[in-house]
Amino acid sequence: MRFNIEQMIAEPDRVVSQLVMEGTHQGTWMGISPTGKRLDIRMITIHRIVNSKIAEDWVLVESLGLFQQLGVLPSTAELIRNFAQHADSGSQ
Repeated sequence: MRFNIEQMIAEPDRVVSQLVMEGTHQGTWMGISPTGKRLDIRMITIHRIVNSKIAEDWVLVESLGLFQQLGVLPSTAELIRNFAQHADSGSQ
């Protein structure tokens, strides 16, 4: 795995990072068998700093994109199409 930091914003008690994690799906993860696919996963992290150490952190992962890259979910365009078709059929 490789982490590429796209931007980082720091304050005395917080550090916010926007990054992309790159890697290859080589092992079973959450019941999904290895696909061998290259993955680019966008993330935002927030670290709270106390006494020059990370005291707490929050991580937001682009799960939709991850599952689409793994082939578990259809593309966003297809999801929207399916939703629109479902909404149209329910409104009649």
